[in-house]
Amino acid sequence: MYLLLALTGVEYFYEEFNSLSVWRTTGGGWRVDSSAPLPPPGDGIFAISRGGNLSVRDTLISPSVAPLPFPDSLYLTFSYSFGSIGGDSGMVLVRYFVSGSWGGWTVLKVYDSTSSGRDTLALSTTADSIALAFLYISSGPGLYFAVDDVLIYGEVDMGMDWEAAGIEAPEYWYEDSTFTVGYRVRNNGSTTDTATVIYGVLTYVSDTLSLTLPPGGDTLIPLTLSVHTAGYTNLYLIVSSPHDTFGRNDTLVMSVRIYPRPVQNLVSFPVSTAPLVDGLVHSGTSYLSPWDSAGKVPASAWMDGAPVGSCTLLTVNTLTAVYFALVLSGDPDPDPEDLILMAVDDDGDGTWASDSSEGWNLIYPNGWYTTPMPGSVPPSLRTDLGTAFSFHYDPTITYRIQAEWRLNCGNEPDPSSLSCTRDTLLIAVLYRSGEDNRVVCRWPQDSDPSSPSTFGRLILKRPVGIGERVETVKSGKPKVYDVSGRFVGYTLKGLPGGVYFLVEGRKVRRVVVR
Repeated sequence: MYLLLALTGVEYFYEEFNSLSVWRTTGGGWRVDSSAPLPPPGDGIFAISRGGNLSVRDTLISPSVAPLPFPDSLYLTFSYSFGSIGGDSGMVLVRYFVSGSWGGWTVLKVYDSTSSGRDTLALSTTADSIALAFLYISSGPGLYFAVDDVLIYGEVDMGMDWEAAGIEAPEYWYEDSTFTVGYRVRNNGSTTDTATVIYGVLTYVSDTLSLTLPPGGDTLIPLTLSVHTAGYTNLYLIVSSPHDTFGRNDTLVMSVRIYPRPVQNLVSFPVSTAPLVDGLVHSGTSYLSPWDSAGKVPASAWMDGAPVGSCTLLTVNTLTAVYFALVLSGDPDPDPEDLILMAVDDDGDGTWASDSSEGWNLIYPNGWYTTPMPGSVPPSLRTDLGTAFSFHYDPTITYRIQAEWRLNCGNEPDPSSLSCTRDTLLIAVLYRSGEDNRVVCRWPQDSDPSSPSTFGRLILKRPVGIGERVETVKSGKPKVYDVSGRFVGYTLKGLPGGVYFLVEGRKVRRVVVR
């Protein structure tokens, strides 16, 4: 029983043939390929020698491999595919370096008919070094011999072996946060033993303890850590015992990324004029009006690897509608499988309404980005929120992808509108690339679009400055201002729909023109 626990698997050599750089060839026929018929089992690139109308004798020779620590058993395993017209042969050979000199080549296996699979062959455990060779011979018209995933591995009786087995950390770390990390230590040896364990964060945190484990036993040591700045930090684990006969697995270092703390609040700028909802948010050098004065927040998906600054979320409030825009430089090539999602919790309570008066706005894939005309609503977008949507793609500008939404204001919880009289509402946005399923935009960065309690909080500001613009009205007529405070005349007649303010003396009255 203890003997089995003491046996440790050791990988001495592995080759998946992305190139032949460490191999020698004779005959000139061996090369790497990924498209030949009947490749070895598995994926990717493999090594192959092809036959032809002439005789072929091609050899592929591995670098020498030193099986240290010396194994109790040693094996060669590899994937292969062999095709023969007749008279061809594929051979696997080995030679050993013993007592200062190489011995001759010994044939381990011969293939002489069409076959494919994975083979395992035993090797000698007494050599100081080992070399392998794959030989393809054809005296006339022939097919091929292909090999891949060549592995030399063995089992070693370690006697006493302590292992720094793993570091278990949260998937995402944020600055100014506290986390618990688990350091796993294992006794692979044949007897109960005591070791010293040192663990923590390189450069500034270190804990030490004495640990006793039985054969095959392991344990997880917890450590609470605090991180304060974004960037990278290194966790480490060291286990030491005077009885340990195998020191190659005693130290473990893991680098973890500390992400900027996700932005939780998006504050809109003062009430603005309405965008056209034509998908044009950013020109070649700057944001277009009124997006240049909109509320903006970085929405790059830091946790999914998108570079900071590759995605920005914007918002504009006109008191009759709330407008959102998403601009991306991190997904340069739209794909029919791309996905845009915006989830709205319009009453800001962190839960979904039971009557579906609030919920997801999901733009589904299948060519949606080429379908809608500017300002139109694709059939796959929820229309019960009274929204408009537009998408724009231009590979020649900084923000290649630009999307706009309009959500109408109304008497929430009426499902055809959202409340613009409340101070806050909650939203989450997501843009996922269909090419590689990578999230390039998510706000908040740690949000779950199905859980409103994780959404970002949008603070809707109210119009200001109208009172400061009031002048003495000599004609007795009220002056009319739009929501940005711009004077537009003395009458509401002929004005486009929107919110206006009638100013007469020191009295201000809000009027909605439909």
